[in-house]
Amino acid sequence: MCLNVNFATQFDNSAKPTRELISFHLDNDKKWRLSGYTANTTPAGA
Repeated sequence: MCLNVNFATQFDNSAKPTRELISFHLDNDKKWRLSGYTANTTPAGA
């Protein structure tokens, strides 16, 4: 089983928010483990 958390973060020095995605997976021992992280800045024209 996997879980993705997607959210926007606004930093002080940036005019556009940064989209962050954090991924977790449920391991065989029934504990959630971090499996990935990405951060993408929204293009200026988007």
